[in-house]
Amino acid sequence: MIYLEKKIAIFNEMVYLKKEKESKEKIEAEKARLDQALADKTREMDQKEKDLIARRIQLAKEQGYDQVMNTKEETRIEVLKKEQALFQDFIASLKEKLKAFRESEAYVQREGDIFKGILADVNEERITVHLMDQDRDRLEGAFNKIAEEEGVHLDFVPLEKKALGGFMVSDKEESFFINASFQAKIDSLNYELGKMLHNQLKVEGGMD
Repeated sequence: MIYLEKKIAIFNEMVYLKKEKESKEKIEAEKARLDQALADKTREMDQKEKDLIARRIQLAKEQGYDQVMNTKEETRIEVLKKEQALFQDFIASLKEKLKAFRESEAYVQREGDIFKGILADVNEERITVHLMDQDRDRLEGAFNKIAEEEGVHLDFVPLEKKALGGFMVSDKEESFFINASFQAKIDSLNYELGKMLHNQLKVEGGMD
């Protein structure tokens, strides 16, 4: 009887040890699985965090670039507005100075010299001179005197007020026009004057 009980005890112990070993193996395997899952999840979270940070950095760069570009564009527009305002002020000031110049004796002398040069070039016996009504009293006599010396007959017609001063010359058939008005000179200088002002603002403002 004792021998049987001992055998049963040994058997139970063997079964227990086997179950314990199996349990430990299962526990170790589950622990290993959980550790691996935790490691995988940690790596996944780390990667997501890195991706999120990278996206935020890229977005910040893009927003910063857009902001810089918008700032540059706004600055460029403001500079252009400033240029245009200054240019218009310059033209207005120039027109006022030309109006004042028309009242001087130097104006009559200057227009006479220009007119004499034109007569030498056109080689016509009869030409039409376009003068502003305000200038007829001062320039008509001077032009007639120059024309008589060259043997040229002059016909005078009105020149529109917006010409600001100066004169125009055409032949009888109006096959050619020579525009020596102040407005024509301003128009021809518009590009150069605007370019000069733009370059000056670049130097003063450090703009590209």
